[in-house]
Amino acid sequence: MSESINKLTNLRSFQPFSEGKPGNRTFYILAEGNEGKATIRLEKEQLVQLSLIIQELSANDKDLSNDILEKDLKNNEKFILDIKLIRLEVKKDPLSKLFVFDIYDSASKNTPTLQIYTSSEKIKIFASDALKVCAAGRPLCPLCGEAINPEGHNCPRTNGHINKEDLQFET
Repeated sequence: MSESINKLTNLRSFQPFSEGKPGNRTFYILAEGNEGKATIRLEKEQLVQLSLIIQELSANDKDLSNDILEKDLKNNEKFILDIKLIRLEVKKDPLSKLFVFDIYDSASKNTPTLQIYTSSEKIKIFASDALKVCAAGRPLCPLCGEAINPEGHNCPRTNGHINKEDLQFET
């Protein structure tokens, strides 16, 4: 494994969130540890898939690890990163029993821009929260499965024979 540029351990915060109105939201992951802080922008579908992968990887995980690495990673200068996610890899470190997130941005080639080390307990909470953040957007049409906009929805399954007002939601 190549050495990453930045590492976050002993996380104080590891949470998904979104900004903006439904239909026009931007999704983020905020990670803050002893070494610094990173805000990672990603697409809604990336966050959903990451949550599902985490749930699968940690479903049978019985390791009660904490976020402390055996080798203490100390930097005198704390970093603050704002990353647009291009690629993300999740694996479990067999020695520390921690989950490792390798975060790649557009400048990354073979070395991750950031590595986040976290416990099974924290990633399970993260995955649950991420699915809630993603589900908090526009409701889906019960007929076609497409998102319903605040101004209404012309469902292709009704062939124009249903009132837009019947498929509205309040913001």
